[in-house]
Order: sequence, then C-alpha cells, then structure tokens
Amino acid sequence: MSKNLQMEGKMKFKIQWTHKVICFIFSLLFISFKANAFFIAANTLKINSIIPTHIFISGNSEKLGDQFLSSILTKTQVLKELYPADQIIILGRNDDQGTFTRSGFTLIESNSEMLKARSLEKVISIVRNCRSLDIYAHSNADEGIMLDKNAFTSQVLNEFDNVWNDFASTISKDSYIMIHGCNAGVKLAPLLASKFKIAVLAALTGTDFQNIYSDSYWTQDYNAKKVDLSNRNMISFEEVQSCKSGFCKRMKPDNSTYKGYWGDWTEGGYPTYKIFCGSNNNLNCGHGAIEAILTYPSIMPARHIKSIDQFKDLLTDFLCPYQYNSSKQSNCKSSLEKSLIDDSYSSYSPFRGTTLNCDFIRCQAHFRCGILASTINPSSCKLINENSGLNNTFTNEYKFLIKNFISR
Repeated sequence: MSKNLQMEGKMKFKIQWTHKVICFIFSLLFISFKANAFFIAANTLKINSIIPTHIFISGNSEKLGDQFLSSILTKTQVLKELYPADQIIILGRNDDQGTFTRSGFTLIESNSEMLKARSLEKVISIVRNCRSLDIYAHSNADEGIMLDKNAFTSQVLNEFDNVWNDFASTISKDSYIMIHGCNAGVKLAPLLASKFKIAVLAALTGTDFQNIYSDSYWTQDYNAKKVDLSNRNMISFEEVQSCKSGFCKRMKPDNSTYKGYWGDWTEGGYPTYKIFCGSNNNLNCGHGAIEAILTYPSIMPARHIKSIDQFKDLLTDFLCPYQYNSSKQSNCKSSLEKSLIDDSYSSYSPFRGTTLNCDFIRCQAHFRCGILASTINPSSCKLINENSGLNNTFTNEYKFLIKNFISR
C-alpha cells in the first residue's frame, strides 16, 4: 500500500472518529437539556388570570427523590380544603410532570427549556391575583434558589432576577412567599420582604422532611425513632385531612445549626421558618403571615380554626420543634404563653444552639463567602453572628402572630 493511500485511510478514520465524537457530544447535550425541560400544570383546565392563585415551584431535588413533590402535594391538598375555588399552579422539571398529572393536575405546557427564572416570569405575566408563592428547592445564602441543573449549567433564582419586577403587580396585602429550602433567611428572604412589604418566610438553618405518624404528630424520621409511643394520645390518621389523599409530608427547619456543604453556621440559627416583613411596623405583613400559618400542613385542618386557643395549638406545631416529644412540646407552648405576661420568659427559645437576633427586617448576621470559596471550597464559608447575646426573637414572633390573628 502506498504512503498516500495510508495517509488517506488515516485521515478518513480521523474524520469518522471526530464525527462520532461530535455526534455523541450533541446527543449528550440533547438528552441533558431535554431531561431538564420544564412544565406548567394547574388544577384548572387553563390558567385563569383573575381568580386567587397559589404558585408552587418544584426545583431540582438532587438525591432527595420525590420528597419535594410529596411536600408540595400535601400543601396543595390543604389549600384545596381551605380554598376550594382557588387556582393552584405548579412549575417543575419534566422528570416530575407525571407525579402531578397523576394527582389530578392538568398539564398546561411542556417546554423544552430548563426550569429557570424566566419560567416563573411566564406565569406571573398572566396571573393578576397571586395569594402565595411556595418554593421547594435547594437554596443557599450565596447563590439563591437552585431551580434546575444539568451537566453543563445551573439555573438559580435570586434577588436580581427580572421576574420580581412583575411580581409586585400580582400580590395583595395578605400574599406571602415561603422558601422551604435551607438557609434562605439570611439574605434572599429579607430582600424580597423589603421589596414587596409582604410576609416572606424562610429558614436560618438546614431544612428536612417530616412525616406524620399514626397519632398525628409530625417529625423527622430520626426523631420518631427515639420516642416511646405507648403513652401518647392517639388521634386517627384519617382525621388529618391532607392524609386522606395519601400526601403526608412537609418541610421544616432543623432544630440545630447548619454545618455542611455551604460551610459552618454554628454561630447561630432559628428553630422554625422566620417571618420577614421589610419593616417592623408593617400591618399588611401580619395578614400574609397568618395565611402562611393556616395553610401550612398541620395536625388540625385550617378550616376548623375558629378560636384563639385553636390557633395557638396550630401555632405551637409551627413554631415549636418538639412534636415528637410531648413533654418538650408542652414546655415550649407554656413558655410562649408565659412570655405574653412575664418578661422573664421573653428570651425563651427552644433552639439547640444560639438563636439569631432578628427583627422583621433582617437578622443580625451575614454570610461570609469569597468568590473563590463559593466555587472551589464552599464548606469553608461561614455565617457570622453580629450579636450573640440573649434576644426576644422567638417570643416576639409568637406575640406578632397572636396579635394579627386576633385583629384579622
């Protein structure tokens, strides 16, 4: 064989090999982006721009299986029981589409794009009466909320996105935003509350999933295993309305400081979702905060809440982290009640660690994480507590909610 023919054969081989590699890369790109396409679903046949609407975002679960989805379905069931005529819209990744359509939601759109801030913008441009926005996704104090990701890129939602400019025209005084993922209460939630002057609830530590057990107390699995259930007052599982459809999962902040992928937060935290109002004298925020509490999955259907004592039971479930331990839960409830009349209980907090000093504008803490650290070594980042002294943050929240329930 001549050298020319050999060279020609080698060139053909290289061209064929390069062509296959390019095709393989494009196939990966196609598969990756297709798998991360997003959908819009609703409990109506098409999106109605006028009726009261509750929007849910289901982000990339990344190793959490279907727990975001189950938590969303639990809360949508609560909303259906409390507001049967309201519209519920869900934005999510196509991988999760079937879970919601099998649960009775109508597929409005299936899109080839990744789930991103622009996806929410699309819905917000239509909806004129948004009562609530619930976001179930991983989040962190540095980047914001993780909506979607693939092998090549990530999509986040943070305070800089244009969607918030349109969101202001869709809300009312009793609207609220609730971010269910980790650590969004340090930066993002206060900024959104300041922008909209509505209630924005978010965690100041990690969040986890709680299941409901046979006597209707909610807790993380690892806490449930510690408890002797033999002496507990049993309540029928069927009495918890959201469980009748098989959806019994909710997210709740951990009762301990965060330490993990996004660094060391041992300088402070908070035992439940913190409420931010953008102002310490924002009457409208109280309306939205009460709505957030009433629609949070709990041991008692919200439509049964008529008296202040019933609301206090609901509030204890939301604020106190000891559902799995009846004596500790009772102590939390009684300490909160005593704080209404006895100043010696004003600094009470059930948090295992230092409770951050917060008002309804922000917490006296910030997240320290350099550009290189956030990219290369996020575990080296740190929460800095600006005021580690005793404070009234937890009991002030209780007083705020009691006052607003009475005046609503």
